[in-house]
Amino acid sequence: MFKNGRFEGVRYINGVEHKVLSSVNQYGTPYEQLGWIEAILKYAKHMFADLFSTCSLPFPGSSLLVECSNRDLRKLAATMYQNGFNLKNIMIQSLSTIIVEVILRIYFGIKSVQSYKAEYELTEDYSNFTAIKEFIKPSSKEKLHEMLLLAHSIVTAVNIGKVIIKKSPWEINVTEIISVIRYAIPVVNGVIERNSEYSKLIRNADEIHEKWEQLAESTSLQNVEFELMSHELIIE
Repeated sequence: MFKNGRFEGVRYINGVEHKVLSSVNQYGTPYEQLGWIEAILKYAKHMFADLFSTCSLPFPGSSLLVECSNRDLRKLAATMYQNGFNLKNIMIQSLSTIIVEVILRIYFGIKSVQSYKAEYELTEDYSNFTAIKEFIKPSSKEKLHEMLLLAHSIVTAVNIGKVIIKKSPWEINVTEIISVIRYAIPVVNGVIERNSEYSKLIRNADEIHEKWEQLAESTSLQNVEFELMSHELIIE
């Protein structure tokens, strides 16, 4: 609109789509034509100003719903926007997601550092740099993903329950739903991988190897004890 100086939209009359083209606004003032850079800057300024206005910007994807051929979807999009489901609302909702992420990641980071210290602090392999790295990016992420999935699922369940009871779909927390999907995928993939025949075979092989080493050490100790006893008998 800013570059060509023309408004383009869609409206439905008796279920029939009609394109709307206008070179003037609702007050009859012509739209000015701008260059690429000017159009981008003015568009960014306009979006930023609308974002923090009372009604804010429509939620992402609302244009597709508003202009689709299904009247019920168009009404749903309009109703949700009128009831406050907008981009600013989604940004505010994301605070719960951020709080869950920060608390659990700090907790898990501290636990990872404690585990690392308990294992390496008394050896020459201990490193403060590695300890900090363990806090920022824990080596074992499976447990972290499971904890985050559980926390986000609880928040999402509470939110969905609230939406159902109040019959207010515009209060749905989109960021929490995205987080549940985000962590559900790696958790499910991890469960499938751990229960695969190949993984079971590797685990069984590791257990057999560990038991074999224990048996070898035990046998070696018994041989040493036997040699010592034999040596003592010979001396006597």
